[in-house]
Amino acid sequence: MAPDSTRPCKNMPSNTYACDLCNLPVEISGFELMTRTGLKRFCCEGCVGVYEMLNGDAIISDEKGEFGKPGDTRDRGA
Repeated sequence: MAPDSTRPCKNMPSNTYACDLCNLPVEISGFELMTRTGLKRFCCEGCVGVYEMLNGDAIISDEKGEFGKPGDTRDRGA
């Protein structure tokens, strides 16, 4: 699995993070999922989708049933 998204990318500005799936720089916000292990950041919708397929049981949902948005509090399996 890729490193935690809190790790900045090498040779990039300090506020740029590595995608938690492919390690490319995360240049656009909005591709984030809240998981049991913390916030995951992704570079694109494709990486979010692959992560969801591979790790769906680790994604946390909110009270509205929306999965993976930051601030979600309910377990996906609940």
